[in-house]
Amino acid sequence: MTNLLQKMDEEQGWLKAGFLGFAGSGKTYTATLLACLLKKHFNIDKPMAMFDTEGGAVYVKKMVRTLTGQDIVGLRSRCFQDLLNVTKEIDKSGIQILLVDSVTHIWRELCDAWLKKINEQRRDRNQSPRSRLEFQDWGGLKKNGENGRTGISIPNAMS
Repeated sequence: MTNLLQKMDEEQGWLKAGFLGFAGSGKTYTATLLACLLKKHFNIDKPMAMFDTEGGAVYVKKMVRTLTGQDIVGLRSRCFQDLLNVTKEIDKSGIQILLVDSVTHIWRELCDAWLKKINEQRRDRNQSPRSRLEFQDWGGLKKNGENGRTGISIPNAMS
């Protein structure tokens, strides 16, 4: 039997956390508090950023200001392309903490856009449209996504 657990290397670690719960259960609050503590622990001087799809920044901005001495910066949108642009901007500016609240709307947008593309292809082959994605549809999305090209059109406006 081989040992799966090995000594970890010395590379810098990154926190990627997901929070699951009902509306109002404290997901945004908990994620923001954790981010503030990480900022303090690692002495990060840049402000925290937030990609806000649900308006949660309104509820946590005062806490961020109190705990970090800085205002949270960010964008309110539900557009996947906007999220990609925000990640590029924070990389350029040196911001090290990004809260995404929540990824659900972005995921739905991607699924809807991919289903639309699948149905366009099905229409071209005189096949009936689908009402939802099926297992076999994910292969093409993964293959194209890994190459940086999904071939799906995503609107640049908040849904």
